[in-house]
Amino acid sequence: MTHVDEIKAKVDIVDLVGEAVPLKKSGKNFSAPCPFHTERTPSFIVFPESQMWHCFGACATGGDIFSFVMRRENLDFGEALRILARRAGVELPSPQAARERASRADRLKLLHRAAAIYFHNALLHAPEAAAAREHLEQRGLTRETWEDFRLGYCSQDRKELERHLAAEGFQESEWIAAGLLRRRDDGSTANFFRGRLMIPIMDARSDYLGFGARILLAAGAAKDQAGPKYINSPQSEVFEKGSVLYGIHRAKEAIRKAGLGIIVEGYMDALMAHQHGFTNVVASMGTALTERQVDALTKLAGRFVLALDPDAAGDEATLRSLEGSWRIMDRPTARGAAQARLTGPDVSRQPELRVMDLPRGQDPDDLIRAAPKEWERLVEHATPVVDYVFAAIVARSDSATPQGKTAITQRLAPLVHNAPSVFEQNSRIKKLADLLKEEENVIRVAVGGTRHPARAKQGGRGAVQPPVFAQDARETLESYCLVTLVRYPELASIADALTPEHFLETPNREIFRLVQAGTPAERLKDRLDPAIHAELDALMEHPLQPGSSSDRARGLDEAAARLERRRLQLQAQATQARMDTGALTLEQASAALEAINAQIRALDARPRQGNLVSQI
Repeated sequence: MTHVDEIKAKVDIVDLVGEAVPLKKSGKNFSAPCPFHTERTPSFIVFPESQMWHCFGACATGGDIFSFVMRRENLDFGEALRILARRAGVELPSPQAARERASRADRLKLLHRAAAIYFHNALLHAPEAAAAREHLEQRGLTRETWEDFRLGYCSQDRKELERHLAAEGFQESEWIAAGLLRRRDDGSTANFFRGRLMIPIMDARSDYLGFGARILLAAGAAKDQAGPKYINSPQSEVFEKGSVLYGIHRAKEAIRKAGLGIIVEGYMDALMAHQHGFTNVVASMGTALTERQVDALTKLAGRFVLALDPDAAGDEATLRSLEGSWRIMDRPTARGAAQARLTGPDVSRQPELRVMDLPRGQDPDDLIRAAPKEWERLVEHATPVVDYVFAAIVARSDSATPQGKTAITQRLAPLVHNAPSVFEQNSRIKKLADLLKEEENVIRVAVGGTRHPARAKQGGRGAVQPPVFAQDARETLESYCLVTLVRYPELASIADALTPEHFLETPNREIFRLVQAGTPAERLKDRLDPAIHAELDALMEHPLQPGSSSDRARGLDEAAARLERRRLQLQAQATQARMDTGALTLEQASAALEAINAQIRALDARPRQGNLVSQI
């Protein structure tokens, strides 16, 4: 969750606006004389469900809590953000600190890239790397895979790496911050990865964040004297193991296209999968999925298969990791949580997690090499995680005694209640009853019955939101328009009719102003407040379906039309609200609504370049 999201979740627009102008309830909305211009008939409407406001009078503008404070106080976005952050109790870094942090992060990514190129060249050519090349060949990884994933080798001699990085313009303090060197207690430095096979770790944008490194044992060396088999870069400003999925830069399009992501544990498993054409595979670099990893995955697809180490699949540590991964999948995603504030949780869109039942003694790496067709079959027949965990816990517990059954139901009760609907809870109770060979009503009592899933706190005070304001749709439509305009500026004329007012999210509005002014993509961050950088990064990850130039033109044309249609629908909703308060007579409101509907009909009938249904 970004600082912008956190502040929005904590500041209610009705409370905020109500401090500046007295609000009058109007159906599920609120109305008032506009605080930004003088008027007798209230034209200012606050929509609690969507946390938006709009003036339908002389201002003819609207927005969210940020745009309201910006207009009321005559501030830019950064200043409004800081005012609202204080109100919400959200601590923000200073603008200078944010810029410095972003600059340091960019430097570290470039440093990791320079190091990866150096390590890769060493793997290909250095005599010292012969053991690394032999290891990869024995594992069945081709030279093409070495190149595709820029595998490398780190020399025992740290001076070579230091000379290379210094020649590239990086300083010792940066080498240490990146974790390539570590400082000893006596103040001297040591090569962190010396003598290891190097595996660069990249994010979805192919930025270099860190490394995984495998030890290469000399002939006759004892394993317990060589240190851990794998080590990763230390945590830094760009690398946090729980936030990264290895191979995501290569897998994201395949996951999106298939609607399915496969999650393995190890680097070699992922590399072998990609080498054999299974390009929708990523590695979690550990068993349990984290919230950040799940959020990244669920932006791409709704179905996932987890391939576990078969020799540890039933042990307690693995089961607890699985339970953790399952709970994260069960809970609403970041985007789903925003939607739930408006319309309640959308259970139909909950991600689905399954577990692959691998043969004993075979890792994914082994199975893919030996029997790729069997790998495909096991993916297709993966077990739903609820079935897998329930069966595994019952199998390794004493399910024949009342005490054992009590312990099992106590352990599984949270996973029953964590289900996103009472129907799914009921299904899990039935599964558990079958496994324990007990009556369903007995198990229901044992787990404490079904419970209504806790709804996310309402973002406002109103009822269910009309589709025109649905958060998920709003983000998707606005993001689609912006990312198309950023990536394909030659299409700008198609969206000439769009104005900043068509964008309801203030960060999107700020980005659109720059895009509309012709700011190139590589300069956007320089001209945006650092507080919006996270939103810009997320925007640039927004998926666009592959297609021709004419396909993109049709898509943008349709998206612009939808934004205009949404603006007109918003105007119709406000007209109804003004009639409810007596600001408009029935005759006046009817005439206004008919005029709006005529515009909508004309918009719908307008010949357009195509349809965007498949992309938005």
